[in-house]
Order: sequence, then C-alpha cells, then structure tokens
Amino acid sequence: CSERAKLGKVCENKFVGVQSGIMDQLASACGREGQAMFIDTRSLSISFAPVPDDLAIVLLDTKTPRKLDGSKYNERRAECEFAAKALGVHELRDAAVGDLSKLDPNLVTTRRAKHVITENDRCERFAVALEASDYDELGRLMRASHESLQVDYEVSCRELDAMALAAWESVGCVGARMTGAGFGGACVALVRIVDLPNFVPGVLKRYLEATSREGEALVCRAVAGARVLAP
Repeated sequence: CSERAKLGKVCENKFVGVQSGIMDQLASACGREGQAMFIDTRSLSISFAPVPDDLAIVLLDTKTPRKLDGSKYNERRAECEFAAKALGVHELRDAAVGDLSKLDPNLVTTRRAKHVITENDRCERFAVALEASDYDELGRLMRASHESLQVDYEVSCRELDAMALAAWESVGCVGARMTGAGFGGACVALVRIVDLPNFVPGVLKRYLEATSREGEALVCRAVAGARVLAP
C-alpha cells in the first residue's frame, strides 16, 4: 500500500502543484477497519490503535471551500524549511521543543516551527492516550492542536474556529480540531456515540448562530484503505 501512496504523492506534487506530504495518501491506501493510524512519514512505518467502540468520528463541514494550490500551503512549507535550516536540522521533526529557544521569537518562521515541533509531540502523546482510552487527555490534545494551527501556523479561518468552538461546547464531544490543510474545509470531532442525537443538532445550531452559515455533520468510522472489491 505504501507504493500506491508514493504514486499519489508524486501526482499531487508534480501535477497538481501542491507540495504536500504523504499522510493523506497513506491513510487512504493503508487504513484498517476500526483503527487509528500513527504514521512516520519518513520511514513510512505505521502503527495502529483501536478507536474505542463508544466513540464516533464526526466530520463537521463548514461549507467554506478551500483550494490548496491557490492558498498559502506551499508558503508554509517553505517557512518550515527555513526554520529547519536555522536550527541546523534536516527537517523540523529532528528538533525538540527545547530547540525553539535558539530561534528569534520575533520571526514568523519561529511560530511555524513551534507548531510543527509541538504538534509532533502532541501526536506521540495522543497515541498513548488513545491506547489508554484517556478521553480527557485526547480532548486537551485536540484543542491544543487546533489552537496551535490557529495562532502559530495560521491556517485556520473564522468558520473553522467557530465550528471547533461549537463542538467543544456541545454535549458528548471528547475533542475537536480543524482537519486537513486549513484555509477552509472541515473540523473533525471524537464524540460519544450515545450523545450523537444531541451533539449533531447542537453543534450545527451553534455554528449557524456564530457564522450565519449552514454546516453539515457526517458521522463516520475508520475503515480499510482503498482496495479492489469483488463484484
């Protein structure tokens, strides 16, 4: 499956013109039923952890379109490469949180580096919390992730922030954050299944009141990756 993911990345980088990584392609090609994926995008190694049976994955569409090849996605990539060079590392994943003190705090690229380095740390802690079914920690990490994307990486938008806040304030929400590359699109939330009948209308009502936009909630689950299905 990793070879299919590599081909997908080449198409996006060379044909579409977005200098994306390989996370989405690996998720699409290598997913497992009912499992969350912890991906090392350098080695392409993947470990899996079960999504608890009492949680649903809910995509919260803000109905704000995004177009990465016309956004600042490639600019963020360049800013991260600049920060990595300033730290003397090949990539920001090779730096630790303590290394941020070596950078000029007044530079935008320092904030970009802060997001990437702390997000890597959050991913590692999220995997541990998921294995332990520590819902409080999962919620804290997802909120911190969104706030970092909003403030340090600056890829959120008014609608994404409103949807994340609406989710945090709705019954049954374990955690929520924007998902994807940002500049519009959707949030993802982990929600207790028993509370879905209240969560879905509640979050959409709050979002409508905050933005005057009609959002949409899609209740999902983790499934196996792309494959040939027998007729």
